[in-house]
Amino acid sequence: MTLALQHEIDTSTYPGFSERFNGFLDLAGVSPANRGRQVEMGTLFNASQGSMKNWLEKDKPPLPGSARNYVKILLARMNLVRDPERIYAWLLFGDAIVKNPIESGDSNDLNPTLDGHQWTKKVSEGAFTQIILALSEKARGQGINILEDSPSFPRVSYVRVMTKLVDFVSEIKNVDEIFANRNSPAHNTFDQLIDALLFVETTIGL
Repeated sequence: MTLALQHEIDTSTYPGFSERFNGFLDLAGVSPANRGRQVEMGTLFNASQGSMKNWLEKDKPPLPGSARNYVKILLARMNLVRDPERIYAWLLFGDAIVKNPIESGDSNDLNPTLDGHQWTKKVSEGAFTQIILALSEKARGQGINILEDSPSFPRVSYVRVMTKLVDFVSEIKNVDEIFANRNSPAHNTFDQLIDALLFVETTIGL
């Protein structure tokens, strides 16, 4: 039995998030930093000064539901059509998952080190992004960065888990049942599958 090294990363911060978020706000035409940005953000997002300071300066993003909503608000403000989940993934993890979707668009922007080409034969790039984002978030709760080859989650574990998750999603006729409705039975099953796979890989090492 091999036990995972817990808390090998700081789960409260996402390195580079504040820089990426400030850049997104710049592109959306929000007032410049130190020149009314927090005032305008308070109106846009109905957020407190303390929360905004965390987002803008301390690499601490909003809660997932709020962050996703803010992405949609900013896209609407820009009158720009992009996949909000890809932008959310990029804000959290940067190029580790996708290139900047705001600048590069939604096609062919997956990080090649994720072996997306292997799995996007079964699911769309959008679905793959959703899978890797969900897995990354779950793993972070255990202090594990799946995007790096580490003793607690080696590359072989990543490949095994992603293969099973992609196989599961590929069997669902309408993937929106998983990703668009987070209260659906399909999403709950997907969520439980991630938990089970992470448990096996980090505590049993099969």
